[in-house]
Amino acid sequence: MNEILEKVKKYSKPIESNKTEITFINESIRSKSNEDLLALFDTELLKVGGKTLFCKSDKDCLSRIKEIIEIENGKSIALSPLIEANLRDEIIKLFQNGNFFLTNTCKSVDDLKEKLSTSDIGISVADYLIAETGTIGILSKTEEGRLLSILTPVNIIIAKKGNILPDMGSFLRILNEKISNQKAFSASILITGPSRTADIEKILIIGVHGPKELYILIV
Repeated sequence: MNEILEKVKKYSKPIESNKTEITFINESIRSKSNEDLLALFDTELLKVGGKTLFCKSDKDCLSRIKEIIEIENGKSIALSPLIEANLRDEIIKLFQNGNFFLTNTCKSVDDLKEKLSTSDIGISVADYLIAETGTIGILSKTEEGRLLSILTPVNIIIAKKGNILPDMGSFLRILNEKISNQKAFSASILITGPSRTADIEKILIIGVHGPKELYILIV
């Protein structure tokens, strides 16, 4: 985490207008093709304990989701409403017993927290992938987007190949442009691997403050 924060500092240079000028310092990464960036993302995510699964189609993505649910013994699933409708409907068909819910159907934030805290797996959507650090970027308009990424023991995130970015500077530039153009989002979420902490006696523990398992399905 410290390494990522240091890179954010390097990419941001204050200027007199009180805005932030985003610069790029790693030209070698910026020059890579999309395929090479995806390979780099896979390598970096693996280093921090995440798993990347490349899918040839939505059908393949559905098969991967089914495999993960079986491996993780998932009995209850929380779904983001932002999952593309056709794929979302197919996921729902996997749970004929009705042991799933869409996060936007909750009556309140407390209701959402309670349901997520008892769900085994959360399935959401990434806005961007950052190759240099193996990081997932999510721009959330509602609390459900933030909570879905941190409260379930297993986190499955679906991403598009075309949404790969070379480095953190690229992501910060996009944020800056969206803010300037008043694009609505209330929070930007950066996820790099499963949750981990070493606060207690400097012993690394996985999954204390969030998911123990993180799967990125790239379609």
